[in-house]
Parts: sequence; structure tokens; C-alpha cells
Amino acid sequence: MSDTQITNAEQWIQEGISELEVRRRRWLSWFLAAWGTTVGIVAISYCLFQGTSLDDRVWLAWAAVSVIGLVILFSMAGGKGSDFRRQFDCWRERVIRGIDDQAEFSPTGCVAQDVFDSSCLNKGYYNKYAGDSHLAIGNIQASNLSVKHVYQETYYETVTETDGQGRTTSRQVARTRTVVVPVYDGLFLLIPARLAHSGAVLLRHREAGIPKEMKSLRVADPHLNKHYAIGASDSFVGHRAMTPTLMEALWDFGLQFKNRPGYSYRDDQLFIAIPNFRISYGQSPGKWTGVTTGKLRKIIDSCESSIHFLKATAERLQPT
Repeated sequence: MSDTQITNAEQWIQEGISELEVRRRRWLSWFLAAWGTTVGIVAISYCLFQGTSLDDRVWLAWAAVSVIGLVILFSMAGGKGSDFRRQFDCWRERVIRGIDDQAEFSPTGCVAQDVFDSSCLNKGYYNKYAGDSHLAIGNIQASNLSVKHVYQETYYETVTETDGQGRTTSRQVARTRTVVVPVYDGLFLLIPARLAHSGAVLLRHREAGIPKEMKSLRVADPHLNKHYAIGASDSFVGHRAMTPTLMEALWDFGLQFKNRPGYSYRDDQLFIAIPNFRISYGQSPGKWTGVTTGKLRKIIDSCESSIHFLKATAERLQPT
């Protein structure tokens, strides 16, 4: 960090502690009050039940008042927790904008579904699309995505029954269950990247193949040929785009991840899908532990690291 960044970080930390700690304590107080009241009501009810014989209507009134009171208390506790998390999100957004004045962050947002579909990096059919941690820096975007196909499946189960005379019979009973098929889970990046010639280039995992409308391409890099199905809108565009410098950059970039990324240069954009990898912007502190300098500093470091990763990737994988 530069001296200016260190000064800013210290200011963000002080603001975070003053804004968040009081809300965390309020949240914890209401939570403890709700559970303490629950324990008190149970104890009083037990004593009344053991020592007196109250009319059923009195018991009903006591139960109704107790339930209503507990619902209100737990609702208030939940509201204080939501208020704390909203304030944390606001504080973190200020930190991210302070690190990069062009950055915009949404903890619950994600890259639009049609953008993911247009990348051609996914081949599986799905009906559930969700994401979080959407970061945009100018025209650069990143989101953690969870894409899956969910459906109901009918299966048959053998049920064995024994009647009163000891005779055993078996029959098939139809059951239904929910099946979840993971399609894609990981980081998805969208980066402006113009090819020298109009067209598209795709590097997708070998088992996924390439779309029918694209032409298969073999490049000079044996690593890419071995691990990717490579396609291009036409061979001229593909070979002009896949220069030695870019091929080396793509391969070296993928080595830092457990699962190889997929790449797609099309419509003056670079799409990158990195399976089972997510970037973090820090987790919201919980109600049980204080909001401390160390915890907020870790969150700031996570935000800086993620912003640096996104900007460095955009510079590193530009076509030459």
C-alpha cells in the first residue's frame, strides 16, 4: 500500500468500527433478550403447570400472549441483524469505491443471464441461474455464478407389508424426488477485448467440444491443443488472434487455478469462466464477536486483492 492508501484504510476502519459495532451490540442484545424471554416463559409455564390447576381458557390466553410476545421479540432481533448487514454492505461499498473510483459493487447482483449464454462457454441445459458479488470497474465485470438444472424425478420403491395372519406382500410405490444437476459454479468475467479482425475465438473444455457454427482450430501451443477444444468463426481470424504471446498468457493464467478456465473472444468482449473458483470481498462480521480493526483490515485486503485480480486479468489477456 502507498501512504495515501494506508491513511484511507485507517479512516475506513475507524468509520467501520463506529458505524458497525453499535449495531452489532444492539443486534446481540435483542437476540439474547428474545432467547432469555423464551427460557423465562418456559420456566414460568412449568411452575404454573406443576403448582396450580388453571382453567383451559387461562392457559390458552397465556400461550397466545407468550407466542405473540416471542414473535415480536425475534422479529425485532431479525430486524436489527438486517440493519447491521445493510450497514456493513454500505461500508464495504464505500471501501471498494475508495480503492477504485470507477468500481461499483452489489453483494446480491450478478452478470446478466443473457451475457452468460452469449459467451458460448456453457453447453449444459439449465433452468436455475443465480449469482452474487457483482463487481464492475468501467466495462469490466465479475460475478460468482451458480447455474444448475433442477427437476422432479419419479422413481419406484418396493414396500413390504405383513397382514394379521403373517402373510407378506410386496408392491411398487411411486415416489418423487428433486434432482439437482450442477451445470456451472464459479467465477465469470466479462472484459472488453477487441480482436484484430472481426470474428470469434473459443477455447472450451475438450469434452464440451465447439459449436457447430465454428470451425475447429489447431494452434501452435501443444498445451492448449491437448486440453481445449479450440474453435473460431474462420481459420484466418483464429490464427491471427492466437499469437504466441496470447497463447502463453492464456495458458499461464490458467495454471493458477485448480480447474482450467474457459475463454471466449467474441463481440469485442472476452468471457472467462473459471469453475469452482470465487473471489472474495470479505464476510460480514457476526453478532457474537466484536467489529475489530483486524477483521475490517482483512475485509479491506480482500477487496483490494479482488479488484487487483480483475484489473490485472483485463490487462494480461488482451489480444496482441
